[in-house]
Amino acid sequence: MSKTNDTLNSDDKTLIILAHALGFPGSFIPALIIFLLTKNETVKKHCKAALNWQISFLIYMAVAGILTFILIGLIMVPVLAIASLVFTIIAVVKASEDPKTIWEYPLSLNIFQIIEDTINTKGEVVDVTANEKEEKN
Repeated sequence: MSKTNDTLNSDDKTLIILAHALGFPGSFIPALIIFLLTKNETVKKHCKAALNWQISFLIYMAVAGILTFILIGLIMVPVLAIASLVFTIIAVVKASEDPKTIWEYPLSLNIFQIIEDTINTKGEVVDVTANEKEEKN
């Protein structure tokens, strides 16, 4: 969990809760819209956490869907659905209790960090593998 220092009004708190809550059915669109339209950094950080989980969940469900052909997916799909419901409830409760604390979803791929690591401050795409090779030398 990380803390932020932004001031939040009641609309920002509502957007934070909605970013987490509206993602439960497996949709990342509401959190993405909130992320793109808000100017508050705390709301954006909550949206990033929610989007990381929601996109991760869709990836996990796609893999589980493929694995249904060998019957493992039949177990994975309901487990993932229950995990998503539980994680969403926890995120909404944590966000409503203390909106300045960003709760990181378990099992969530850190997609935004990967994107930020790939793009440097000038907005140019960087070859991450080349940077890793330079660090080793």
